[in-house]
Amino acid sequence: SAHAFCSQRISRTFDYIDVLRSDEMDCTENGEHVSDDRGIGEVLAKLEIGFTRHINYVLKHWGMIEAIFCDGAEPELIDFLKKVLIKNGWNIPIYESTKIPIPARIHLWGILLMQDRIKFVKNETDEIVKGLQEATQDVEAEDDRYLDDGTSDIDILDANNYGIERWYKQLLRIGG
Repeated sequence: SAHAFCSQRISRTFDYIDVLRSDEMDCTENGEHVSDDRGIGEVLAKLEIGFTRHINYVLKHWGMIEAIFCDGAEPELIDFLKKVLIKNGWNIPIYESTKIPIPARIHLWGILLMQDRIKFVKNETDEIVKGLQEATQDVEAEDDRYLDDGTSDIDILDANNYGIERWYKQLLRIGG
């Protein structure tokens, strides 16, 4: 599957968010071929490459990463990413995402966008901008939620949400 990475900077006063970088790595057989010289399998080798590229870029251009938030549904994936961090000498903690309900995510994004409290670094966040532009409502759901049928990129939206949702109440309180 595709794996998505998104880095943000939240102001200390929670009044704005800068989305610094968004990336995706296609780890399917259809993605670019990579050599698996460690015997971990091509899928994990691709994931390691995408994750390492993203972390390297953010460290080079923004100086530091305080924490990484991942989908907790895959504990083996988190363990693998921790090993990649250690291998590269990066002392960055990884936490499971909070996973607030999807309607709450959509509400928060609406607030942030309407109040002009979110900025996207030009030419570095194309994936998340496209994901937000193409997301459509699931009209058959009883509440607000994204249509998750492959017509839009929900993975990049999830990656971005994981990085900010721990501070949902603080972000909502300031402007909402």
